[in-house]
Amino acid sequence: MNQEPNAGVPHPRRRRKKKRALKGMGSVFERNGIQWIAFTYRGVRHRESTEQRLEGVAVDILKERISQIKGGTFAPGGRKVTLATLRDLVYADMERNGRTSVVRAKEHFANIERHIPEWTPAEEIPYLRDRYITARLAEQVRRPKRGKKPAPPPDKDARRTSNATVNRELGTLRHAFRLGRKATPPLVMTTFEFDKLAEPPPRRDFLEGKDLESVIGNLPDYLRDPIRVCAATGWRVRSVLDLPWSSVRDDGTIVLQPEQVKTRKVVVFHYAENPKLRRIIEGRRVATRAIAREHGIITPLVFWRLGGPKGQPAALPLTDYRKAWGDARTDAGLPWARVHGLRRAFARAATNAGIDRKTAMELAGWSTESTFSRYNIRDERDARAAVRKLAGLPPVAPTRATARQRAKMKRSA
Repeated sequence: MNQEPNAGVPHPRRRRKKKRALKGMGSVFERNGIQWIAFTYRGVRHRESTEQRLEGVAVDILKERISQIKGGTFAPGGRKVTLATLRDLVYADMERNGRTSVVRAKEHFANIERHIPEWTPAEEIPYLRDRYITARLAEQVRRPKRGKKPAPPPDKDARRTSNATVNRELGTLRHAFRLGRKATPPLVMTTFEFDKLAEPPPRRDFLEGKDLESVIGNLPDYLRDPIRVCAATGWRVRSVLDLPWSSVRDDGTIVLQPEQVKTRKVVVFHYAENPKLRRIIEGRRVATRAIAREHGIITPLVFWRLGGPKGQPAALPLTDYRKAWGDARTDAGLPWARVHGLRRAFARAATNAGIDRKTAMELAGWSTESTFSRYNIRDERDARAAVRKLAGLPPVAPTRATARQRAKMKRSA
């Protein structure tokens, strides 16, 4: 019987490369030609592929991991954290705290993910910052869809993305990295910092007196009362349009709950002390009772409009006001006027009436004095009135904004 020539001869064992141990750090070893590192973190042994073939590079990576452990910035599995992971952290944090700005955060990440894919590792994102800024500033502002119609094609003369928009998007990304570092255990080991791009000064337009009444006169009937309430209270327009009857109390107050206010605080306004507001609220109460009596429609909202299909009337919520406001301000010859300028007008009127800042902030829902100062716009009429007051002269009757003042408002808007 023929036997193989090497029969009975023991097969030589494959020689394994010895681990290179670094005192107090860990070890480096080779597996299938790839250098691996091993180290201990909180009593658990971690092994990580360096995806490199050179031992010296693996030693440098091991030293980096040990430095992160000593500095408290080591994140187990940090290489698996992507932009999508950080994005979900932001969404969860905002929803947990009841932030209404989650919609804006989703818009920011939608723009970010057009240039930085969601699967991008978190540790690579800071290196893509400058490229992202350049790409975003070169983009045209996307006009939204109108109903079921597709978005209009890009316009050669359309304006580019502003510096302020890019700053807000980068700020959202920075917030995501901070949440990742605060997680237990930390999900990211790097930080995301950036130098803010130059922005124009805050808007200074405000709407009051005859200008305000001129715009209101061109609005549809169902929007006139809500806009008057915005002007009298200094509240955001969405807080007024979504005002429920449950917030209107029998003691003559309107109480906004934290979920109705951007700053997440309770706002109390004594509307019964203002005759104009009292008439508006009583008129809306009469209209709401009338529609319930005549059509059997129960609506929880203070402001609504009658609509619905033929033969089936309904109290529709005021979901959008922008087109009606845009047409009204154009017809009034005030194309620079914005609804948000009513908040600036309220801060200005409160200061002129001698109301202290603390009370004015509580009435309108501002949380910091710096925010109130930004809304409290002063112009040359105030400077002139101050000089007359110091001279002991009677104040001049308030007048409509001059052409020069209108030009300033238009430029700032």
